[in-house]
Amino acid sequence: MTSDDLKNGSSDLYNTAFYEDQATESLMSARTVLPELFRYHPAESVVDIGCGVGSWLRAAMENGATRGLGVDGDYVSPEQLLVGRDLFLPADLSAPGLGSVVAGRTAEARFDLAICLEVAEHLPFARSESFVEDLTGLSDVVLFSAAVPYQYGTGHINEQWPEFWALLFRRQGYLCFDFLRDRFWSSSDVKWWYAQNILVFVREDSEVFSRFSEETSDGPLARIHPSAWLASILYHWRPHRAAAAGLEEQDFDALTAAWASGRSDLPALKTVAHSSDDYETDPAAFPFTRTVLDSPETRISGTENTLTVAKETIGSLENALSEARRTTQESRAREESIKAECAEKTSENGLLSAANASLHVQVQRYIGELSVIGELRRELDQKTRECREISAANVELESGMKRRAREEMAVRDEFEKLSEGYNQIRKSTSWRVTFPLRVVRRLFGR
Repeated sequence: MTSDDLKNGSSDLYNTAFYEDQATESLMSARTVLPELFRYHPAESVVDIGCGVGSWLRAAMENGATRGLGVDGDYVSPEQLLVGRDLFLPADLSAPGLGSVVAGRTAEARFDLAICLEVAEHLPFARSESFVEDLTGLSDVVLFSAAVPYQYGTGHINEQWPEFWALLFRRQGYLCFDFLRDRFWSSSDVKWWYAQNILVFVREDSEVFSRFSEETSDGPLARIHPSAWLASILYHWRPHRAAAAGLEEQDFDALTAAWASGRSDLPALKTVAHSSDDYETDPAAFPFTRTVLDSPETRISGTENTLTVAKETIGSLENALSEARRTTQESRAREESIKAECAEKTSENGLLSAANASLHVQVQRYIGELSVIGELRRELDQKTRECREISAANVELESGMKRRAREEMAVRDEFEKLSEGYNQIRKSTSWRVTFPLRVVRRLFGR
């Protein structure tokens, strides 16, 4: 049973697939074992408690039983039954009083043989004693087997050593006969859990007791089949076994000692003293220490997968951290740049404030100057008129200057003419002849 199985009800555990898996194996085992039992005790009426699909009941009918009844939960599908539907009685095996339930179905409430194989481990520990009482109330001969501790199976919640059940049967006046296991221990036709656990309990004061008297057994009953041992070693790993370490050994010693001493009362079981019905709240308690399985390989694989994911996550985080560091450095550089810009802007702001103050003064001055703009405009108009007058005077002056220039040109022309006449005179012969005379006149002032 895994932890997931504990979350499901009986209808989920004991489904069609469950009975399909065990029907053929159970029928083959029953057809092998029952002829040997019937050699000692040829039962004509048989009741099978926890019959499943009726494999053992069918084999009993094949070996001469004329009246039969199979009892199990209503989760058994009628379509899977190996016996007639009229031979099947649905009932709650976990509730005491099976005798009354059976009596309500058949006129004869007792049978020559009661079969109960690999059933008791599916019922709560508190049901153990009353369940044996119900079985002994149905027949003087009970063919019984139940899973031993750490055997493992679907829906197991009360795995106990054979001595545990044998003590409960002894309390009801039944002795144990262990003659079937040796015969079928190595049989390939009998499944190992039957070969390991199957016992016969007979009421000591019954008429049929003498048929088994030579086969009675008060010796050790606990056995572990090699197949069970290998399965436990190879496939079954119990995660909560440590909680029962030491206690299991003490309980086993107490049970075997009680059985060997001839007592009929159960010793105090330390493993059961710490029990729980809730796996979620108390997983390290009985029966979970015995029945819950896990897989180290699956856990290792899961851990490796988790580790791989963690490594990938760490790698991603490291990359993210590197990116964050780079971003932080860039942010710090940007922060320093922004601080420098802020300082520069602060300085500029101071300058702007000073400029603004200066501008404000200038504006105020300009506002004052604008207040005399009317006077300035009048002065401007006056200056404009004066400029116009000056311009007119300039025009007149320019006109006079042009006239004088013309006059000057005329004088120059006249001068040039005179100069030319003068030059011609000087070049003339008369001028040259009279030159000495003129010199004398200059000398004497004439």
